[in-house]
Amino acid sequence: MTAPAFEYAQMGASVVQPRVLMQLVVEGVPEPKGSVSAFVDKRTGQARIKFGTAHKRKDGTRSDGPRRYRAWCRTVCAAAKAWQLVNRRLTHDEEALSVEIVFCMPRPPSTPRKIKLPIRKPDLDKLTRLVADCLTKSEVITDDARIVEIHARKQFALDGKPCARITIREAW
Repeated sequence: MTAPAFEYAQMGASVVQPRVLMQLVVEGVPEPKGSVSAFVDKRTGQARIKFGTAHKRKDGTRSDGPRRYRAWCRTVCAAAKAWQLVNRRLTHDEEALSVEIVFCMPRPPSTPRKIKLPIRKPDLDKLTRLVADCLTKSEVITDDARIVEIHARKQFALDGKPCARITIREAW
């Protein structure tokens, strides 16, 4: 039970839990979407978009950030479309949604056992943004603007299998 629902139940009120619309487990290492910034090209005067996912490593090589997040996005989209084939369309277009996402991250071997939660990159907000965009791209939801509430958490994968557990409910 959520905190407000628990308080109402203590007062003797009947509580109606929001209906779960979708539960999905996407296996694989969750990747962040990365930063996006816009600027005006001084030579042409046109607006440009810069994706900040690839970065230069200490050894001078560049990471393959965009490739990794595109692969993760394809994985999330494929899992969402497979869910849609088994089930029907998620909701009506006017309905507000609440999304809960638990990212189970791989535990690096060098991380001490006293560290219980993943406190290093990737950022939780960038992980969440990619999942919301993928749910829209896969047409599970018509627009991620319908999401009015997000609960997200990063934790180490207990069984060693990284994944993202996604639950979509009616918002109330």
